[in-house]
Amino acid sequence: MRREDKFGYGFLCVAIGVPYLIERFFNLSWAIVFSVACVVTGSVFLFAGHRHKETEVGGTTPRRKVCIGLMYFGAIGTLTILCSIGLVKIIPRTKTPVATNEPPPVLPITTETPNVKPKNDTRPKSHQKARPSSLQSLEDPQVRHNIARRIAELSQGIAELAQEIQPGENALEPIDPAIPRGKTNTPYMMREKYLQATASKFHFNHRFDSRCVQLMSALSSRADLAEDAKSIANTCQGLPREATELRRLSDSLAALAERVERPPQ
Repeated sequence: MRREDKFGYGFLCVAIGVPYLIERFFNLSWAIVFSVACVVTGSVFLFAGHRHKETEVGGTTPRRKVCIGLMYFGAIGTLTILCSIGLVKIIPRTKTPVATNEPPPVLPITTETPNVKPKNDTRPKSHQKARPSSLQSLEDPQVRHNIARRIAELSQGIAELAQEIQPGENALEPIDPAIPRGKTNTPYMMREKYLQATASKFHFNHRFDSRCVQLMSALSSRADLAEDAKSIANTCQGLPREATELRRLSDSLAALAERVERPPQ
C-alpha cells in the first residue's frame, strides 16, 4: 500500500473516533465540523493516492488535469460550505421569549402626574382590575383575589416544570467528590448541562422569573407581605435549576397566594 493510501485511510479512521471526544469536551457542532473536515480531506488524499499510480504510467493529459482540478476545488468548496454551516450553528443566538397570554405587568403606582389626563386603557377590564394603584387598591377583595389567582397559577406552572425535569435529573450519573470539577469530569459536565437547560426553560420558555418579579412588586406596599415577596423575587431572579429548588419555590408561592387573599393588616 502506498504512503498516500495509508495516510488517507488513517485520516478516515481518526475521523471516526475524534468527533466523539470533541462532542464530549466541547459540543456537537464542533464535532460535526471536524468530522466533515476529516472525511472530505481524507477522501481527497485517498483519491489522489489511487490516481498517483495511473499518472505515472499513463502520463498527465489535459483532460486528467481538469478532472483533478475539479475534484480539488469541489472538495474545498464542500468543506467551506459545511464549515460555514457548522460555525453558524455554533454561534449563540439570542432567544426570543415565547409569547404568552399573560396580562400586562402588575406594578404598584404610588404617585400620579397632576393635571395630566390619563390615556384610554384598551386592555380587558379583568386585567385592569388586577392592576393595583396603591395600598388602598389592595384592600379591594377583587384585586386581592386576582393577584392571588395569578400567583397560584405561577406556583402550579413551576411545580409542573419540577415534575417534568425530575426523571432526567434522577437519571444523571452521580458526581464523585474525589474527582476535580471541570471539563474532564464527565458526570459533572453532564449535570451542569442539564441544569443549565432547566434554567433556560425557567427564563426563556415560561418567563417565570419576570412574571414572579412583577407579581411580587405589586405586594411591596403591604408591610405584612413585603419581606416574603422580596425573598421570593430574589429566588426567581436566581433562576433555580434543580427540582427540589423549584418545588420549594412553588410551595412558597402557594402559601403566599393564601395570605394575599386576607385583608392587609
